Amino acid sequence: MDEELMMRSADFITQPYSEEFVAEYIGYNNIELYKQTNLYQDYKESILAHEKQNESVYDIIHYQIIDRNKFKDITQQIHLLSYTDRLAVVIMMVSTKIPQVYIEGCFNYTSHVKAKHSDIVIGESYYNDFFCNSESTNYNIPFKHGSFISRIKIKENHSYIESNEPLNNTEIKALKCIEKTFNEEYIKQEKEFKEWLKENNIEFNG
Repeated sequence: MDEELMMRSADFITQPYSEEFVAEYIGYNNIELYKQTNLYQDYKESILAHEKQNESVYDIIHYQIIDRNKFKDITQQIHLLSYTDRLAVVIMMVSTKIPQVYIEGCFNYTSHVKAKHSDIVIGESYYNDFFCNSESTNYNIPFKHGSFISRIKIKENHSYIESNEPLNNTEIKALKCIEKTFNEEYIKQEKEFKEWLKENNIEFNG
């Protein structure tokens, strides 16, 4: 795959086929013919117009892998990250005890820290079950194989933070700060959006 295209693409670009697969089932001649079409040229032009991602940001966008050691590189292109990407990054930076997070229970991000288990379950209801008997706290609930799980709530959605050891008070305070900041920003943007709709006489019932 053309690296210049790959490093500028969004998450919808798949991994390239192997050279053997291309040679046997597609044919390089067919690929070269396709590259000459207007469809391909327009598509290529639209992708090349995007900013080239550095390696750390590329790993987040395409693999949901966050390298804490490359935080400076990540911040240089944080504008390329989605809402869920950004939330996952700031949560991961709270502590090296955190091997992975589940944004809204659906979007799984991992780090260089190895989790104590290999299970990945998607669905907020699954994680909520661990908190059923712990209504007094959202932090350090026993999880799997000696790990712990915590959660923060932004708008109506919980995001779940797995840790290999219990989070301390400083780390919990940082998560509460993230929760407060993201909620305030959400309210601010929602207000600005509704004001824009009103100014442009657009009805919105959401």
